Amino acid sequence: MWHALKGTDYCLDIDVHKILEANHVQEECLKDYFFPPEAQKISPEVILSPMPGGALTANTMILLLGAAAQVGILFLGSIAFSIGTASGILMAKMNLIFETKINPLIGSAGVSAVPMADRVSQKVGMEADPQNILLMHAMGPNVAGVIGSAVAAGVLLTLKHLAM
Repeated sequence: MWHALKGTDYCLDIDVHKILEANHVQEECLKDYFFPPEAQKISPEVILSPMPGGALTANTMILLLGAAAQVGILFLGSIAFSIGTASGILMAKMNLIFETKINPLIGSAGVSAVPMADRVSQKVGMEADPQNILLMHAMGPNVAGVIGSAVAAGVLLTLKHLAM
């Protein structure tokens, strides 16, 4: 936010010198204590960066992987997107077979874009039928999508380490 407002009439009243001074005092006070490496990477100077550390790390890492790995990531992402889309279509087609109908908007909330996917399902459902309350029902597959993504990431990391 601070970098976005630079050069405009708006100001957040952030004194960079005070932040750097406080950081120096903190480092001086804590130099005799042991901290694990991941705790040492936290710095109050992060607001001085135009890009937060987490985003900077992810963006930098993908650039360092090389073209072959980048294409591989795009390929795997395309396959995952295709499988997800095909699964959603098949689940919607199941409404033609079974007596108990399943609202296909519930399936659209299965992506792990919390909380936006379930809100979109609710909004679209309300447009079709104002009595259609889907939000709580859509949150179930939404959270399941998050858990599924975490499990898939764990499996992929395990396979990567086994292959090495």
